[in-house]
Amino acid sequence: MECKTTPSTEPTRRHRRTGALLAEYLISIGIGTIVVLVLVTLTVYSSRSFAGLANYVDLNAMGMLAMDTITRDARRSTGLTSYSSNQLVFAEGTNAASLILTYDPVGRTLVRQQGGNSKTLLTGCDSLQFAIYQRTPLPGTYDQYPAATSNGAVPGRSWASRPPPKPTRRPRSSFATLELKKSS
Repeated sequence: MECKTTPSTEPTRRHRRTGALLAEYLISIGIGTIVVLVLVTLTVYSSRSFAGLANYVDLNAMGMLAMDTITRDARRSTGLTSYSSNQLVFAEGTNAASLILTYDPVGRTLVRQQGGNSKTLLTGCDSLQFAIYQRTPLPGTYDQYPAATSNGAVPGRSWASRPPPKPTRRPRSSFATLELKKSS
């Protein structure tokens, strides 16, 4: 028969080594909380960024559609009969009704009217200004001289609008010039 002697402190040492202390739990909970807070912050920030990008994409698509419509209508017309800073009137031939593009600053809309038909091209438009220019460019630039009459003039327009959900954001501006030439 063999007898072994074991120290009386050995079982307590094993017991302390196998369990976790309260301090270890608190540190791991603190680190986990920081990681979760960082992930939540990144998720909220990225969702706001993606929503803002989607609004700018919609705004750009509306502006491009309005510009394409205005360009198409202006090129089909026979001439510019009158203009002001918020309205252009194009002649559509002898028997056709005039095409009228009107900006309403109170309603913040750009409306296309021809005969009895009316179509809103832009909504939420903070500012829009029509102008006409001569065909000859300024020396050394792409800009053109302002025109005094609508004969041989190039209509231009600029507008500023902002995406709907954040009215405090910086407005997005657009400027375009359309040159009309008579075909021979």
